[in-house]
Amino acid sequence: MDLRQRVVLLRAHLVVARAERRWRRELARSLGAYTTQRERDDLLAAFDRFPDAETRVYREVVARQASPAWPVRWPATGRNLAGPRA
Repeated sequence: MDLRQRVVLLRAHLVVARAERRWRRELARSLGAYTTQRERDDLLAAFDRFPDAETRVYREVVARQASPAWPVRWPATGRNLAGPRA
C-alpha cells in the first residue's frame, strides 16, 4: 500500500470518527432531557424491549448522565466533554 492509499484511508477513518462523535453528542443532548430517575427508568424499560446489542450505546449514555460525575470536564480547561446538559 503506497502513501496515497494510506492517506485516503486515514481521511476516511477521520470522517467516520468525526460523524460518530457528533452523533454521540446529539444523542447525549437529546437523552439529557430525561432528568429524573423515574424518567430514566422508564427509558431503560423501553430499551429492554430491544436486544442489548442495539441499545448498548443508549444505555451507556443514560448511565453516564445518571452518575454524579456527569458532565465530565477536563480539570485544566473546564471544557465540557459530554456536551451541554439539556
